[in-house]
Amino acid sequence: MADPIPNPGMPGVPDVVAAAGMQPLSDADFRALRDLIYEKSGITLSDSKKQLVTSRLSRRLRVHGLSSYREYYEYVTRRDPHGDELREMLNAITTNKTDFFREKHHFDFMTSAFFPQCIERAKSTGERRMRIWSAGCSTGEEPYTLAMTFLSAFPSTGTWSLEILATDLDTQVLERAQAGIYPEETIAPVPADLQRRWFRRGTGANAGKVRVSDALRQLITFRQLNFVDHPWWVQGPFDLILCRNVMIYFNQDTQRTIVENFAQRLRPDGYLFIGHSETLSGLNHLFEPLRGTIYRRRATGEPEQKVTARGVAAAAAPPLPRSTPERPALARSAATPPQAPKVPKVPKVPAAAQTRSNDADARNLPRVNVIIGGVRASREPMVLRTVLGSCICACLYDPVAKVGGINHFMLPDGLDEHAMPTRFGVNAMEVLINDLLKIGADRRRLQAKAFGAAHVLSGAGLSPDVPRKNARFIKEFLSAEGIPLVSSRLGGSAPVEVVFTTDTARALVRALGDAVARDLAREEKSHDLEIKKQMVLPPQSSVELF
Repeated sequence: MADPIPNPGMPGVPDVVAAAGMQPLSDADFRALRDLIYEKSGITLSDSKKQLVTSRLSRRLRVHGLSSYREYYEYVTRRDPHGDELREMLNAITTNKTDFFREKHHFDFMTSAFFPQCIERAKSTGERRMRIWSAGCSTGEEPYTLAMTFLSAFPSTGTWSLEILATDLDTQVLERAQAGIYPEETIAPVPADLQRRWFRRGTGANAGKVRVSDALRQLITFRQLNFVDHPWWVQGPFDLILCRNVMIYFNQDTQRTIVENFAQRLRPDGYLFIGHSETLSGLNHLFEPLRGTIYRRRATGEPEQKVTARGVAAAAAPPLPRSTPERPALARSAATPPQAPKVPKVPKVPAAAQTRSNDADARNLPRVNVIIGGVRASREPMVLRTVLGSCICACLYDPVAKVGGINHFMLPDGLDEHAMPTRFGVNAMEVLINDLLKIGADRRRLQAKAFGAAHVLSGAGLSPDVPRKNARFIKEFLSAEGIPLVSSRLGGSAPVEVVFTTDTARALVRALGDAVARDLAREEKSHDLEIKKQMVLPPQSSVELF
């Protein structure tokens, strides 16, 4: 969501509906649909939006072969057990108009005031990390603009870490945002030098399109969030939250709740940017108005629920729903309570099962090799294999849903542990977690096993600190995310083979010889050089095939 729903009047809509063999939308059915939309999303529709609802939902009636809006209402409320059509209905209702560098004064403020404030804080605390949330990111132009603004101010990112969370209600626009592919004319507001650096132009079948550079995409995590779901799964604290031209969809009570949630997830000196047609009137006890639509969270007068070092307690982040139906996930609560969440007890996988030869029951299962940089999760029972030197293999598993997966990653060599390179580890873990959530896992039930981080790099040109950094990262990440590490084999001097069975979480770990170690050292050195290229990309040519 990015703009208020327009009210163009839409003459002729009833004629189109009649021509399609549909009954006109009655006042009673409009009220029923309007109440349902409000209940499920918090979006408020006035009486003047009746024709808009007719226009936007008529296609959904055609998809299901329905002739009346009453039938459609009954379909959504009674014949849609997994919420697939409800999601399509909300996607159809929301409007997603946005642009790169929209409301440019916000990005100018970031450069002139926000970034200098972060730099000053780093001088006293040593903290060189920024967290920004684009709440209502639509098709992605806003979070990509944030990433470009950051990289313009910090061209050498080796000493700073940036995390951008981008959320929206509409799952379809999130898919487009993740793809990062746009019509060429949409980047007109982007300065020419940034176009050359951060966009790749298509040729052939992709002529007239541009794709966002991977270096920008790696800074952003896209997730679905419905503002009426409570409590929110999003964890703070953030340095900056942007929620622009979104709250105009909601009534005053819902707006107040949203803003209070933002305050809970901001640092005491954090900023909130809102849209040009919005105001925080009545909430001055939470935010100090600075200029226009820029607000700073007050250090005093915090809401009753305090922000902690790890942020507000959160439930599992919902996965981006698939376009095709998937098997229903096991029943689970929609959200974790904000205080002392009670997570259902789940059986732990015995640690003793780690190193014995226990995959005999999986010999007839599909087997997949996961190479360095790879991630694989499976709903169906499968054997996943990888070979590790100094890299990390994280095996994640939901013992109730019986789904699991692994990744294989390393952090770049030679840069500060708390700097930008950690994003490669975070990305590898979040991709695996998201893939598991998509196939029915519950984030609160996830358990982990970790292997690798062996000292096998002698003579390969990489620092001996590489395995230590990798091992430290995986332990700290799992601890911070509340995912128990039930077993691990980290360190040592020999490379290992890991064979993981996804439905049982059984892992066979076997030490390998010197010849494998030499090959792995060369492979990991090559991978290290490749990922370092992604830290700051050189200017792109004006025409590239993607």
